Amino acid sequence: MKRFPATINRAVTIGGVLWSVSIVFFVSQAIVQAASVSSYSIATNLISDLGNTACGREICSPWHTLMNATFVFVGLCHCFGSIATRQSWPHTSGTFGVGALALAGAGLIVAGLAPENVNVEAHNVGALVGLVSLNVAMIVLGSVIVNVERWLGVMAITAGSVGFIGLGLFLNQARPVPLGLAERIADYPGTAMVVVLGVFLLVSVRRAASIQAT
Repeated sequence: MKRFPATINRAVTIGGVLWSVSIVFFVSQAIVQAASVSSYSIATNLISDLGNTACGREICSPWHTLMNATFVFVGLCHCFGSIATRQSWPHTSGTFGVGALALAGAGLIVAGLAPENVNVEAHNVGALVGLVSLNVAMIVLGSVIVNVERWLGVMAITAGSVGFIGLGLFLNQARPVPLGLAERIADYPGTAMVVVLGVFLLVSVRRAASIQAT
C-alpha cells in the first residue's frame, strides 16, 4: 500500500505552503467584516457581500478591495498548490481530485475579479463552480488516502459531504437555514480542509528531512 504523501520533493513543499496560507481566506473575512459600515451578519449576508464595491444602506464594505484580492490570491493558491502537489497523491484518482481543486480555485478567481455588483452572472458562475469543485475535490482526495491516513481521509470526505449538504441548502429556495449560513456550510469545511492538507504535507516534509538527517 502506498503512503501519503507518495512523493516528497520541493514541488510538494511549495504546494503545501500554498495550501497552508489559504487560511488568509478566513482571516481577511474577519478583518473586512469588522470594517463593514453596515450591520453585517454571517447568518444572513453572503461572503460575496464583503467584496461588493458599492456602499448602500444594507451592504457597505469599505475594504472590499482586500476581500476581492483575497479571493484571487486564495484561488491562485488552490490552483498552483494542486499542480505542485499532484505527485504526492498515491493513486491516479488523486490527479482528478487536485484537478477539481484547481478548478475550484479558478472559480474563486473569477468571483474575485467579478464582484457581485459588477458582473453578477460571472460572479455567480465562478462561485458555483468553485463550491461544487471544492467539495468534489475533498471527497475524491479523502477517498484516495482514507486507507493510508485514515483520520485525514475521513476528515476530507466529511468536509466534502457537509459542503454538499450546505450547497443543497444554499440552492433550495425553501431553505430551513439563513442564506449566509448555508453558504458557509457549503464553503468553509472544504476550504479549511485545504489548509489541513497543506499543513499535513509540510509536517511530512519536515519529518522526512529529520529522518534523512539522522
